[in-house]
Amino acid sequence: NQLQSNVILSAAVWRNYDLGKNLFMQDSHDWLKKGLVDYLLPMLYTRDNVLFRNELRVHSQSVAPGRIIAGINPSGSAKALVQVDIARKLGTAGSAIFSYKALFPNHLPNGLAQKLRAMFYRSAAKPDWTRSAGQFATFSKPSTWPAVPVQAEPFFVYVQLETSVSAKVRAFVEWKNPLQPLPLHPLPGQANIWLSPPIRLSDAEQWLECRVVGIRKEAPADSIFSDWVHIPVARFHWTADSAKLIGAPIGGAQFIAADQYGHLWIPAWWDNKIYVLDAKGTELPFSPITAGMDASNQAVKIYRPAGITCQKGDTMIVVGNGQKPLLMRFLASNGLPLPGTQLPFIPYDVASSASGELFVTEAGTGNWYHGFGTAAIANSPPPASDHLLRSIAVSPDGLVVYAVCQTHATVHQWQRLNAASHFSRVPDLDVEGLSIGCVDTDETGLLYVSHSALGFISVFSAQGVLSYVLRPLKPLLRGPRGVAVTPGGIFTSQMGGTTSLPVMRLGPPINFNLHNK
Repeated sequence: NQLQSNVILSAAVWRNYDLGKNLFMQDSHDWLKKGLVDYLLPMLYTRDNVLFRNELRVHSQSVAPGRIIAGINPSGSAKALVQVDIARKLGTAGSAIFSYKALFPNHLPNGLAQKLRAMFYRSAAKPDWTRSAGQFATFSKPSTWPAVPVQAEPFFVYVQLETSVSAKVRAFVEWKNPLQPLPLHPLPGQANIWLSPPIRLSDAEQWLECRVVGIRKEAPADSIFSDWVHIPVARFHWTADSAKLIGAPIGGAQFIAADQYGHLWIPAWWDNKIYVLDAKGTELPFSPITAGMDASNQAVKIYRPAGITCQKGDTMIVVGNGQKPLLMRFLASNGLPLPGTQLPFIPYDVASSASGELFVTEAGTGNWYHGFGTAAIANSPPPASDHLLRSIAVSPDGLVVYAVCQTHATVHQWQRLNAASHFSRVPDLDVEGLSIGCVDTDETGLLYVSHSALGFISVFSAQGVLSYVLRPLKPLLRGPRGVAVTPGGIFTSQMGGTTSLPVMRLGPPINFNLHNK
């Protein structure tokens, strides 16, 4: 702006702000607040209108909605028109349709372009040519000390503020939860660090959400805000002192599973391989695995492998393989492929109960299926309409199914009604700030929920109580995905944007019974 003050600069950014900030180095809200850009264009390219609204709302609530332009992929006129209307109702500056060729083949407007043009019945807002660089004072996101609050113990909220404006504002912590606003005061000798009074919580609180609000002393109506942050409140302490990285970086390590020997199996989405490591990160002699077998006993080159689980016995199950609806099997002892199973749908993730029953999510839908053996896995409860299910897990006894819903950023739950195939939807798990993530269970029934965009793993008891939060800072946990638990420890795969990352050993297995006495 100082060099060319009459230039309006926008940035197309990751649609999920936390994912963009923590994994792709896109702190887009900070860019806008500091005046580095004039508009943000989140690339909200989805056919899921609920997901579209939820992702766009995060941006519009955190910064001035008049500085947000909704990026829309016109998958059809009806969807595009609905999403334009959603963006309008959220007060955004407008919508940008991706892409030019989709609307103007041969540089001429098609039917969708004509319909969209008819919708824009008012002229675009005139840009503000008078703004100057750096006019927006900004808070950092609130942080807590200790990093993971524990129930019934006091903790503090602190924030960093630009020193140049710290004397010109009054700041306080605002909560979405039923807590009273708390004033923040600068630390003696550190005018840019502001700290809250000690905060004490009841045993009933598992999640908090807050932001910092600064009121200018000279212009009270002109406030500044931080982004909202989710704060998990654990029931017990967890020590992260023994966390360490093991093995070499793996490209696109979304999921992870442990076999009966304590070895770690990691399908590599980008590498098109399955890596098998011991507990120290050393590859086994038959790793990597590059080919499986289809239902006709024909060799199949592994391509875009996704979910993985250990079935009862010596069998590892991998689903995915690009657009082929295939469930592949391998011997855990030596990695040799076994005959696979053709599925009537494109799978995304897979889980197994202790009895060997398999549970599989269908990619791009709200469906999941289950079944035994090599027969087609086709049993399914009623689909969750307007939901996009991703990762799936099941309790060891096969009575409770968990599935991450990207649309609503939560974990859906189903309970088995009887010994047959009937499941009923029950209330969602009490989890927040999930967005993109994974669910896994261990043999004791603990449920591990990976908050990939926020960099921690929440651990729930079989009763749905948030018991631990796994959040190592040295080394920093980045993009945790799947979780595998062996006698040698708790392990997680990591995805760092387009950067390959190694597996992290978080620490020894959790002895929940010891803590829960």
